[in-house]
Amino acid sequence: MHVLTLTQRRQPHVGILTVAGRIDPTTVAEFEAGVQALLPEVGHRLVVDLTAVVFMSSLGLRALMTTLVNVRAKQGALVICGLNDDLTTLFRVAGFLGLFDITATEADALAKLAV
Repeated sequence: MHVLTLTQRRQPHVGILTVAGRIDPTTVAEFEAGVQALLPEVGHRLVVDLTAVVFMSSLGLRALMTTLVNVRAKQGALVICGLNDDLTTLFRVAGFLGLFDITATEADALAKLAV
């Protein structure tokens, strides 16, 4: 069963998207829609919390990269937090660790955005 849960929260000038479950071919469109719905409302400043993500396919990585490109084009910022060991390995193998701002916790991510 492919289950994805997205929780959106807003703070002044930043959105927080908490993701749980799997980001795979059957759920990536839902993930992308959740991101796109939140970005315009928060000035393209976003924290994506992946603490509860149990699996991410290459399509999930592509969706994050697309989000990063879109956010930077609008002079926004994207910080990812909560990578478990498997996701850290995935990001390392894909060469993404150096591309994204990554923090351990949501609080650290918000601090990085100076919220």
